[in-house]
Amino acid sequence: MTTPRESCFQVPDFHRTLLAEYAAQTPEVAKVAAAGDAKVAGFGDGFVPEVYHRLFAETPNEIPASERGAGAAVRSKLHDLASELPEFSTLRKQTRRDPMWSGIAATAIGQSIASALPARKPGDAPPDAEAADRVLDGLQDLLEHGAATEAQVGKAAGEAFAAAEGLAEQASSLSESAVRSALRAAIESAQDSIEETQKVMAAMGCGTGTDAGGKMAPNVAMALARKVKNSRKLQQIMALAGRLQATARAKRATRSQFARAEVSGVEQTGDVARLLPTEMAGLGHAFLATDVLRKVMERTALGYRVAGKEKLARGPIVVALDISGSMAGNKDVWAKAVVLALLDTARRESRGFGVILFNGAVVAELRAPKAATVTPEQILDLLAHEPCGGTDFDVPVVAALDFIEKQAAFIKADVVLVTDAEIGGEHVAGAVTSRARADKLGANVYGVLIGSTRGEAALKAYCHEVARIDDVSRDTAATDLVFSKI
Repeated sequence: MTTPRESCFQVPDFHRTLLAEYAAQTPEVAKVAAAGDAKVAGFGDGFVPEVYHRLFAETPNEIPASERGAGAAVRSKLHDLASELPEFSTLRKQTRRDPMWSGIAATAIGQSIASALPARKPGDAPPDAEAADRVLDGLQDLLEHGAATEAQVGKAAGEAFAAAEGLAEQASSLSESAVRSALRAAIESAQDSIEETQKVMAAMGCGTGTDAGGKMAPNVAMALARKVKNSRKLQQIMALAGRLQATARAKRATRSQFARAEVSGVEQTGDVARLLPTEMAGLGHAFLATDVLRKVMERTALGYRVAGKEKLARGPIVVALDISGSMAGNKDVWAKAVVLALLDTARRESRGFGVILFNGAVVAELRAPKAATVTPEQILDLLAHEPCGGTDFDVPVVAALDFIEKQAAFIKADVVLVTDAEIGGEHVAGAVTSRARADKLGANVYGVLIGSTRGEAALKAYCHEVARIDDVSRDTAATDLVFSKI
């Protein structure tokens, strides 16, 4: 780790590498560095990495003010003003140990500060005391070997002094109120960007390296966040998807617990809830209670053995999503949020995943033998399709069964048909054939009916089980069907 004399913080090489990786994917970093360098020497390779280090590190490595070189004058003032703001400490809680959030915040702060700094006169370069010091050092070395003159060294010393004086003057002339305002605006902007990006990444089942969905590149994450921010409908889908994903995860967490509900014998246990009545009776006895508690701690107490049936080997998920004209509005938002929630389920359980958008025909398809390979761009492309046209149930069910029959990765898939069933009788002619074909392939077809019961009979003809949702603003039996059985 190298520490130039103008540094205010010792930035580890690892942190510089993380920033470089972030900058390689986000051109904004280079733009910020160039804008700042035009006003303060070393802004891009000094101040920005130091801000990143302060945001990322558990305990930033600050250099005492007495040990900072003359080249640190302006940047030292900027750091001091940031340290005075409680908002900066709050931001650090969001960014600490996360390369992406630190990159977003450092870029926002650098951009805002660069804009707030006074412009230089045309043609005037900002004073660079560090560069002048390096020239002076070099000439002094040459002087010792007789390769430079006293006059040259004296001139270089004068230029180094002038540069240091210029920086000191530049630092003292900074408008502290303007810098504080710029910092506050940057921190607020960074927090908003982080929160928006977090929501999108969570809804997409992605993370910064540790989540089930794997890592999303910063430029992709931020581009998606901007796209969602500019679309009220996408915001609604993401928000609802987050709620449905939380519901699904809670149901998965309790799935095994509630599956084991059948008493199958007696065994030694430390689970108080399964103790035999004879053991429970001992807990109320003054002399026997201690012995019972000892056996519980040693897991030698007698209790019921429980067992149950659970669908352990869960197959791929294929969602057939109705985007006919009658699905417009809240129904379309809820249905697409279900797609995101089921994608999250498929990723977390290492299942295959497919989506079929249909009206009177197949509008779009997505096939992923491994759900983890589905990209956010692919999902947003699907979500961008607006409802239009009529409805034909034969179309999506045949397409879904083709998924299963023609690709080994989709064998015994769960098919989820999400629709409002606003359909004419002539579009259900293949129900008997499709149901028989699904049974032969070992595929379960579940129907989620949104709204009216008018087409419920037609939907049931295609599905092994149907649940209806009459209010997309609350959880119902349809939610239980989607996230408990699938």
